[in-house]
Amino acid sequence: MPPQEDSSPTQDSFSEQELGKFQTLMDIVARLRAPGGCPWDREQTHESLKRNLLEESYEVIEAIDQGDPAVLSEELGD
Repeated sequence: MPPQEDSSPTQDSFSEQELGKFQTLMDIVARLRAPGGCPWDREQTHESLKRNLLEESYEVIEAIDQGDPAVLSEELGD
């Protein structure tokens, strides 16, 4: 059996603009989780996020089905 190619994205797969946007997101998350940041964000763990993950995922799917970018954007913000 031939070896499978690794199809995971690499840094070379993304434009500088995309990498910059992702860095901005990482900076926001770091600020929210840092001392003095958002108390709710600092308290979250993988375990605590499980409770709402499925429900929020269904809401995103519904927004996609509606075809309304504003609703989708709002749901992705949740």
